[in-house]
Amino acid sequence: PNHDPQEVKKVTLKYRTELRTLVEKPQDTVDNLRKTTNTIGKELNSITTDCSIEKKKIQEHFAELKAKLVKAEQEVTDKLEEMEQTLKNPLLEEKQRFEETLKSTEDGLLFCTDILDQGSDAEVLTHRQQIADRLNILTTNSVKNESLNDH
Repeated sequence: PNHDPQEVKKVTLKYRTELRTLVEKPQDTVDNLRKTTNTIGKELNSITTDCSIEKKKIQEHFAELKAKLVKAEQEVTDKLEEMEQTLKNPLLEEKQRFEETLKSTEDGLLFCTDILDQGSDAEVLTHRQQIADRLNILTTNSVKNESLNDH
């Protein structure tokens, strides 16, 4: 069909104007979507930043707790070692006394058995009372279990 170019132009202008009016609404929607997307992006960044700050606070808090635990462990360990020495020292001293008594008793016993085994009849008869006294003294050196029960 043959259309008058003037008429086509007029109709096109009318439709163009209507369509431009229709374009404004989606453009507003696009602008609103951009603003909302921008706001969401800012909110996401804010959440990331806030969580990073809180994570650092948590790490610092637990680092302090760990330091306190390490310190407490060291204090308790030190007290245990001190208690160990307090308990052991008297026993070590007592052990040393027993070792000295043992040495003295063994030496005295050896002296007496040497005279009995290797001494002449005259030496045994001469030192009989001395040997008997010494053996009686050595017998008194016997360990008294009560002293060990105190520990």
